[in-house]
Amino acid sequence: MDKKETEDEIKALITELRIKKKAEGALLKAQVQQAFERVKPINLIKSTFKDASKSKEVSGSITNAALVFVTSYLSKRIFMRLAGSPLKKLTGAVLLFGITQVIARNPEKVKAIGRVLFNAIKGKSRKQVP
Repeated sequence: MDKKETEDEIKALITELRIKKKAEGALLKAQVQQAFERVKPINLIKSTFKDASKSKEVSGSITNAALVFVTSYLSKRIFMRLAGSPLKKLTGAVLLFGITQVIARNPEKVKAIGRVLFNAIKGKSRKQVP
């Protein structure tokens, strides 16, 4: 091998390494960007909810908690409107507590009743529309 061929081979290898370095650098930059995106607070929250929604156990707990919250809120709005005197307010608070406890202990029954009511309302609205 002469000196010229060796020099050309070395230059070709150097060029090849520069191209490889540039490609790996771009890949590394993309991976770092993805890592930063994953650790943003909003993305962490989103991924947590996605993971939680995949789990039937957690999903059921979230649904039950939402059901208790909504029914408690609606019950409170109804009872506090009806309440005027301190005695009525106390009675309303006790009833509200009782309803919340019943709902928290029997969420499946409440869901079933809600579905029946929803279907009944939905059925009536379809019959009324010609």
